[in-house]
Amino acid sequence: MANNRRRLATVAGTFPVRIPTAHAVPQPSYSNTVLRRAAVGLLATVLIAATQDGLASAQSGEQPASPGAASAAPRPTDGGSLASDRAPEEKVPERAGTTAHTQTGSAAGKHPAAESIFSEDVRDVLLDPLVFAPTRHPKKGITTRGVRPEERAAYYFVLDFVRKADQRLLKRAARELVQHRLKLPEYQRYRDNPGEFPVYYDLFRHPEIYHGKPVTLRGHIRKLISYPADDNEYGIQRLYEAWLFTPDSQTNPAVVVCTEIPEGIPTGGDILVDGVSVTGYYFKNFGYTAQDRPRFAPMILAKRLEWRPEQAGTSEPLVPPAVRNTVVVLALVLILILLYRYERRDTRQHAELQRRMLLEGEPATAVLGPESAPQRSADRPPEPPSAEPAEHAAAVSAEDTAAEPSEHAPAETSRRPPDSQPTDTDDAQPTGTDESPQPSADPQQSPQSGPQVPQTPDPGADQPSRDPTDGSEGR
Repeated sequence: MANNRRRLATVAGTFPVRIPTAHAVPQPSYSNTVLRRAAVGLLATVLIAATQDGLASAQSGEQPASPGAASAAPRPTDGGSLASDRAPEEKVPERAGTTAHTQTGSAAGKHPAAESIFSEDVRDVLLDPLVFAPTRHPKKGITTRGVRPEERAAYYFVLDFVRKADQRLLKRAARELVQHRLKLPEYQRYRDNPGEFPVYYDLFRHPEIYHGKPVTLRGHIRKLISYPADDNEYGIQRLYEAWLFTPDSQTNPAVVVCTEIPEGIPTGGDILVDGVSVTGYYFKNFGYTAQDRPRFAPMILAKRLEWRPEQAGTSEPLVPPAVRNTVVVLALVLILILLYRYERRDTRQHAELQRRMLLEGEPATAVLGPESAPQRSADRPPEPPSAEPAEHAAAVSAEDTAAEPSEHAPAETSRRPPDSQPTDTDDAQPTGTDESPQPSADPQQSPQSGPQVPQTPDPGADQPSRDPTDGSEGR
């Protein structure tokens, strides 16, 4: 064992290998740190976005939602649909001002408000504000529940007028109203792209400006049902009710009542149909109950829905946004926990390897590999190679090999019987030559292969001669 250690020391002197110390423990990989920071940044982004959406929704009193997350939006209960909220069928007496229901578009478009906003080409599709006078409640304004009896005449008059109006001029009138609103400083960022103007948001904040005027809304619908119309003088037999959500409406829907729908469009109380647009008149704010509290939605009376399935497909109801956001946050937290545990385990493994290397004296490359072995510090000069030549290392190795049998020589002597006596041959040897021959220190002078076993010294050679007549041998 001692020879092996000396041999290892000799080789180490020729080829120095540094043993890692406590400060040279390899640190966790850089990729783990990058992943951890990326996960933390993503989690912070999600939380900041959720906070901003929550603040924005707090101003409007609703929860934020994206077009694909409208499944969580409140929808009217059974008592909230127009079919059940219609007033009982009874004869509504003519009231003052109802004669304006029969005015033509040309006559209705000559009011001062229309002249200041719209061009002369679209006057035929504009209605007199007196048509919508019955929708104003003395206390509640234009926000009332369902369709009241005093509103029914105006309700069917507008439905009949819009289905006969020129749809091209109607859309043009809606665009001119948007152009008029774009002149405001608060909407100047939409002047380069009027198609992104938040019509629903502006209508929600300024209902009086849009009341009774053409508007165009685009988005997706979550509900589309049909029901028979009440008895009316215009021959309208069936009505369709759609709940439309726009990108700027958050979870606030718009109630669209029309007389036609596209062929093949899905219908039902829980659907998701994208690529829907509608152009009609803003009749009033329709009140309903959802989630045990009163709500209202702008009511648009139109001829038909426009649907482009080639641009936006139909899908099943998606996951509610609250559930989706919760899953995303939990997934990010789980990733952070896994990264933390992996980093701790990696640190413990490196510490254990460092402890083993210090105790056992193993080279760093033997345990960690050449890539994981600690590198030489920049401020420490490189160690010079050993000045001892390779020939000297070979000589020391040969000397150790030749000296190994001498350690076992006493064991061979001990195997000799204790009562054995020296022979005459041993006594005849001269005292000057009783020493065992020693091997030469220079391996070039001892070319013999293998170790030379020396003879056992004569026990009587070192003792003084005895008198043969002495009786010690008898004893």
